[in-house]
Amino acid sequence: MRSTMGVLVVVAALAILAATLWLPVLRIYGTSMTPNLTAGDIVLSVKGSDFKTGDVIAFYYNNKILVKRVIAGPGDWVYIDDDGNVFVNGEEIDEPYVQEKALGETDLEYPY
Repeated sequence: MRSTMGVLVVVAALAILAATLWLPVLRIYGTSMTPNLTAGDIVLSVKGSDFKTGDVIAFYYNNKILVKRVIAGPGDWVYIDDDGNVFVNGEEIDEPYVQEKALGETDLEYPY
């Protein structure tokens, strides 16, 4: 009985360590990634730092975990017009996953 409990404790500790360091499990809150990810979805992420345009990434911002799509990289110019169309380096990007454009206020001056 003791050896079985010991093995279970070690396996649980290793699973928690792996989930924390390499494969965090995230729960989606909000609707900013709809229809691909909806509120309540649970996703498994892989930690890394090599991001490309189109990748979906998770990051901390103001003590919250945000899940967003990469649309531009370092040195790219981003412009969003009054209709919500997004341009990167002067070319409009194709966003077939967007159902409706969110037009809101921002403190950024475009192009950014």
